Amino acid sequence: MPESQDNVSTEPSAFTLKGKPLTCGVRFSALDAVFLLVGTAATVWIWRIHSEFALLIPFLLFHFFLFCNVFRVARASELVWSGVFIVVFSLGSASSYVVNWPAICAIQLPLTAFLLWRETRQPWYHGMACRKWNAEHIDAYLRGEMSHRL
Repeated sequence: MPESQDNVSTEPSAFTLKGKPLTCGVRFSALDAVFLLVGTAATVWIWRIHSEFALLIPFLLFHFFLFCNVFRVARASELVWSGVFIVVFSLGSASSYVVNWPAICAIQLPLTAFLLWRETRQPWYHGMACRKWNAEHIDAYLRGEMSHRL
C-alpha cells in the first residue's frame, strides 16, 4: 500500500539519498510483501527440519518490519537491538542447538518496547502516529530541518 498524501508534507521538502521526498507514517511496499511471503515460506520449510529454529524467521522479520516500516526507528537503535539479539542467541542457543526462547524473549521484548518508546519521543520521529506523537517537529523533519541521525 503506497503512502497516503497526508504522510507527505505539502511544503518544500528534503529528499532521501534516492531523491525521493522524506515521508512519515507507516510504509509498505511490494518488496516488503515479497520478503514477508518468502519469510513465511522459509518458516514452513524449515519447520519440518527444526521447529525451534524456524520460529527465528518470523521473530526477526516481525522486528525488522516493526522497526523499519511501522516505527521507522533510527539506525543506531536497530544496531543495538541486533547486537543484543546476536549475543543472547549465541550465549543461550548456539552451543546446545536449541533456541533459548525464554532468554531471548526476556531480553529482546523489553528492549524492543524500550527502543520503540524512546524513538517515539525523538524530534525526528516519523513512524506510525507521528502527526499525533510528534506534532511539533514532524513538519520540520519533512522539510529537512532536523539534524541528520544515524
